[in-house]
Amino acid sequence: MEELCIAVNRISKIEGLKTLSNLKKLYLYNNRIKKIEGIRKLKNLKNIALGDNQIKNIERLKMLKNLNDIGLSGNQISNMRDFGVFSKLKTLHLGNNNTTKIEGFNSHNRLKFLYLDKNKICEINELHIRKIVPKEYIMDLNK
Repeated sequence: MEELCIAVNRISKIEGLKTLSNLKKLYLYNNRIKKIEGIRKLKNLKNIALGDNQIKNIERLKMLKNLNDIGLSGNQISNMRDFGVFSKLKTLHLGNNNTTKIEGFNSHNRLKFLYLDKNKICEINELHIRKIVPKEYIMDLNK
């Protein structure tokens, strides 16, 4: 199996996925998940949708180095620093969380789409954007 959707249910714990080592897409949005767990063996996973849960920490997600699309909108994530480890990440959905700062990205990532709507971000400055967006795509904000 390469794709599994168990969205919009009452799941509170991620379990029973250890044998799905070929899984590439996992949809668990709109459940009751508080912790990211039970996914360590899913090394081929490229897309994960965990939006609209109760997640505060992505520590265990960091071991999945092949992720290129992460959906975590509608959770309780306040810290963006951990997302810098995903070198293949192209799309990150972090809208409607408790994020206050844009941080944790480096210039070596492949990020193309970053969704931060409905957060608590008070400031955006050019230095933060330069870390996320390749230099050739940034216009001079002083003009």
